[in-house]
Amino acid sequence: MHALTWLVAASSLHLHLLVPSPFLGRRYRYLSYPLYALAIALAVLELWQLLPYQAFYLGLLLASVGSVGLLLIRLCVKTPPRVRLATRQMLAGVALAFGPGIVLWVIPSLLDVPRSGLLNLYLITFAASLFPFFYVYALYKHRLGGLEFRANRILSLFSFLVLYLTAFILVFIFGSRWVTFTPQSLGFALGLSMVFIIAGLFLREPFQRWIDRLAYGTEHNPDDVLRAFANEIPRALERDALVQLLTREVCPSLLIRQSALYLVGDTGGALFYSDGVFLDEKADVSEHLHHLLATATQYRPPEPDDTGPFSWVRLAIPIEVGGKRLGVWLLGRRDPDDYYPKPDIDLLATLGNQIGVALETSRLFESLRQRAIELERAYLELQELDQLKDEFVQNVSHELRTPLTFVRGYVELFLEGMLGELSPEQREALEKVADRTEDVIRLINDIISIQQAAVEKMRYEPVNMGALAQSCVEAAQLAVQRDGRGDKFEFILDVADDVPPIWGDRGRLRQVFDNLLGNAVKFSPDGGTITVRVRTRRYRFGDRGELPAVEVSVSDQGIGIPADKLERIWDRFYQVDGSTTRPFGGLGIGLAIVRNIIDAHGGVVWVESVVGEGTTFYFALPIHASPPQREDAHRTGLLGIEVPRTEDAQ
Repeated sequence: MHALTWLVAASSLHLHLLVPSPFLGRRYRYLSYPLYALAIALAVLELWQLLPYQAFYLGLLLASVGSVGLLLIRLCVKTPPRVRLATRQMLAGVALAFGPGIVLWVIPSLLDVPRSGLLNLYLITFAASLFPFFYVYALYKHRLGGLEFRANRILSLFSFLVLYLTAFILVFIFGSRWVTFTPQSLGFALGLSMVFIIAGLFLREPFQRWIDRLAYGTEHNPDDVLRAFANEIPRALERDALVQLLTREVCPSLLIRQSALYLVGDTGGALFYSDGVFLDEKADVSEHLHHLLATATQYRPPEPDDTGPFSWVRLAIPIEVGGKRLGVWLLGRRDPDDYYPKPDIDLLATLGNQIGVALETSRLFESLRQRAIELERAYLELQELDQLKDEFVQNVSHELRTPLTFVRGYVELFLEGMLGELSPEQREALEKVADRTEDVIRLINDIISIQQAAVEKMRYEPVNMGALAQSCVEAAQLAVQRDGRGDKFEFILDVADDVPPIWGDRGRLRQVFDNLLGNAVKFSPDGGTITVRVRTRRYRFGDRGELPAVEVSVSDQGIGIPADKLERIWDRFYQVDGSTTRPFGGLGIGLAIVRNIIDAHGGVVWVESVVGEGTTFYFALPIHASPPQREDAHRTGLLGIEVPRTEDAQ
């Protein structure tokens, strides 16, 4: 056995010259040959009993000190992070394997207390088994695959039990100096055991974190990382924001130096970003991605013979949302040893799900943004076309009104006899020409009016709505009498006594009355009663609250308006009956003019109608103490005012 000790010592030194990396490169071979030659020589001398009996202890000491010294040298010199991490793990294994034995041997000697020989022997034997476990784990951790996580937890529990039992025995050794262990000291033993059990519950998790730092070289807490980024990643709606979050925050927090993200579609893979590695965006990588996805969420140890474009990949995380695969997240070199343990793989898989949500949200966001851009472009084109149409209509209207004015002037001269006597047949024909010319001029004036309403400034002045209504009703009566239908219509004007004047544009408000009264006459082919009422009410004008107002209503007993057409009658050029054979003329802009004028005054307008019974148009204008600001009135018209109902009246 003594001779074998010298060979074991040489093997131990040779092992530590090789692992975790060859010491002095390939030159370690020049040390191994003399080392084994010396060991064989000493073993032979030991067999011939030419060495002192205690000499083999010197061999054990030299082997132990030399092995530990080689490990310490690796920590002192510049070595790769992977080698330093493995070296620390091996030194921890040496300390945990032989430390308890040394402590339980030395401390009782210093305190001059008896040792628990058999118990110490069992514990030392139990602890010494950690030595090969730590070495195997440190050197082959990358090759364990899914078993690595279990090996880590078993090694952690094994080490914790060794330290736990060592501390427990030491406390009893200290206690033996003051407590005589008799049946009466059972309370001390039970109390001490309870303290150790409780302490073990609280110390187990910190010890596991220490083992993880020792095994992986990282100090991050997966739960903390998940909480930090789980809500941030889905909020990155733009590509640049998501790339910056992944490359500047997520990967650095996990010590990942290389990463890339590919979007997977029917046509192959498209590079979304790459960091720390050069990738050709135009290269066809479909086959490579398929191969990587076959081992998704599994650590891929480096292969020296692999020289492909994705040999740097250590982990592939699929990006999926709702069962649909959107891409693959490739992760490569990582400090300190390029390894991804199971907790980190689970963490990255969870972050991958969040990336999938961000990608899908970003796609929808980009689609909506493009749609908004297209709609804005279409809107601008429609605006431009609408402006061109308005300019065309206005120019044509002006060009038509000029010759029609001449036509009307000459017809009036003929009818007044200033250009000679007319026969009855000629006079009747010219009167028809005059009527049709007047109708065309009225239509042209309406078109010009609706164009000017949007650009001309309101001319505010105090307006007596009762007097204005009376003037317009009288003008409507004269118009129907001139048309020979005066006996079919009855006009009623009902003005309350307490109606105060309002600030408004008299000419525009007159146009409102004229259009409403003209519609009442036009859409009452059988005649009937047309009633105009002017009252003082209180109304809610949207966000301005409830204000005093003048309400005007114009009622007829005509054909009425269908309920499904009530909202559209305010649109320009809209006709309830838009056919070419409709019995009523007009361009369908009279009510649009009414609404624009009322909106410009900050008022509201609405309609109530029953088909076959008649229609009532209402408008309400607020009573102001001073002229309203044009900006306020214009803003009110654009935003719209809540249409009051009859029950809103106070």
